[in-house]
Amino acid sequence: DDVQTNPFKLIQRQLRVHLRPSKGALTKSAIDALRTLDEAFTQEYPEVERGLLCKECRQEDVNSIALLDENFQLKEFEEHCSNLEQHEVEAHLRDLFSLPGTWSNFET
Repeated sequence: DDVQTNPFKLIQRQLRVHLRPSKGALTKSAIDALRTLDEAFTQEYPEVERGLLCKECRQEDVNSIALLDENFQLKEFEEHCSNLEQHEVEAHLRDLFSLPGTWSNFET
């Protein structure tokens, strides 16, 4: 039985990475670094869920996310956070976490 050999499998784990560039906005290279970390992490924990923390919700001390798929892309129809207020994912983050051309109709 897997639980007897590894009792920590029942514990919920969470890894949060907060990226704050020293200059300018978050870039594609930072997202590529996260993908590399994710690849290493999911070798040990394949059932991992991914998401973007909602900046507006965090300011209100609420944990809310927009879900990402295994390729670090926003899941279809997940351009809003999971909070009831459903804050919209910021445009530059949508671009970084979307396949090229996915959000071209939503540019503001």
